Amino acid sequence: MGLFHLAAELDNASKAGVRRMRRFQHYLEAEMGRALFEEAQHVAETAELNTWEVFTNPTGELASQIKPVLLDPYTAAVDFAAPYAARREFGYSGQVDALGRFYPYDPAHPYAIPALEEHQAAIEQAMWRALNNTILDLITGPLPA
Repeated sequence: MGLFHLAAELDNASKAGVRRMRRFQHYLEAEMGRALFEEAQHVAETAELNTWEVFTNPTGELASQIKPVLLDPYTAAVDFAAPYAARREFGYSGQVDALGRFYPYDPAHPYAIPALEEHQAAIEQAMWRALNNTILDLITGPLPA
């Protein structure tokens, strides 16, 4: 560089804003993960309640094995650990199981998909809210380190 030069530099407040923007993904992931897990909890609770309403003779065994899970910051799921959870949701009529037992009449009793459908709009709103909150925090104030 020569003996004489001119330099342009951001003011300290602008530099702080740029530092916050570099951390945008980190903050968005934290906010989105919290929002999606909370919504997965609601879906799981509704699915549990549905088992008591749609099953003919509910024992609570399947309901007790429904849990929300955060798979990554942008993906929450509801885990159905009971081995027969899918059979109750989709039915098993006309099928043979691994032990060779034939089930001539085992109709579906949907409990999980209706729970997800009931909460679909709330899930979408929670995702938008997480994004908006992150952007608002980025613009208006200091984010936690």
